[in-house]
Amino acid sequence: MFKFFLIHNKKLGHVVVSLQLIFRIVTTQQGLIPGSDRFLTYVQRFDIVPQVNSSVSRSNNLRGAFPEPSTSLYILRKGKHSNGRVIGDILPLDQIRVLADIVPSWYQGLGRV
Repeated sequence: MFKFFLIHNKKLGHVVVSLQLIFRIVTTQQGLIPGSDRFLTYVQRFDIVPQVNSSVSRSNNLRGAFPEPSTSLYILRKGKHSNGRVIGDILPLDQIRVLADIVPSWYQGLGRV
């Protein structure tokens, strides 16, 4: 089971990610690699799906990073590149801020697996 976390990114602000792996670079005594003294993570990013929420945006047609009106929760989807590959990255463990609770959303139009 994957854990979801809120991380702080200087360019993007706070981002929800799925933590896939925690690791550390092992070095030999001959040479030290810069940054090998800290733990690293491999994470996959989630993006907020733009929603129309007139109570937050004061507009009936403005789509943005607003919570969904009926649940007051943000709708997330896996971040993907234009070729369909999931966006993943290696980040320092100390950028992870807090555990994020993610509630799955099941749509009626989806068939059972």
